[in-house]
Amino acid sequence: MAVYEYDEDGKLEVKTDAYGNKTFFDKKGNMTATYDFKGNLLVKYEYKINAEGFIELKSVKDMLTNNVTHFNKGKQVNVTNAQGAIIRDYFWDGNKLVATYDRETQETTWYDINGKAMYTTFNDIKIKEWLYFKGKLVGVYDARSKSVVIYQNEREDYILNGIEEAPTPVKIQELYDKGIITAIKLGIKLDKEKVDYKPLSELNKQGQ
Repeated sequence: MAVYEYDEDGKLEVKTDAYGNKTFFDKKGNMTATYDFKGNLLVKYEYKINAEGFIELKSVKDMLTNNVTHFNKGKQVNVTNAQGAIIRDYFWDGNKLVATYDRETQETTWYDINGKAMYTTFNDIKIKEWLYFKGKLVGVYDARSKSVVIYQNEREDYILNGIEEAPTPVKIQELYDKGIITAIKLGIKLDKEKVDYKPLSELNKQGQ
């Protein structure tokens, strides 16, 4: 759960997330920087005055990679690396993000109407799929490595390998609800009659 700190005028100054990361805001309510729980600078935000005289976001710099995301009228335009070369492009339909293109990997990621990543393609072949349960990210399936990165509370928690097809989001949630992921992480031997996660194809059919 996030914790919010306000100044004497009731304006938001600092937001601390569940992992201790702190995002700071200026007097106008704009984010200025994000630090991790150790005090390391993670993200830096820059603003500009637009033609109408209003403040708008200009760029967001990832201090770990030195990649910079550039904005125009509140929407991402592209990402440049430390050398200034464009490495990612954004494609919009009005205010709806349609896709992003990674120039280094030549992969395209497609988004739904709410801006959530749905799948990634390479030469029109689906190679990655994002899995959501009740709107919450629970997994990302990689068809190339035949693995599923399992997420808990929107953060990477575990990787299942040897997966021939993407599991349903319902099945991933069941793996947590039944304590199966916890058992796997602790090295507890599982009853094969209860779960067989290599592959998950049979479990998927049961969860559909």
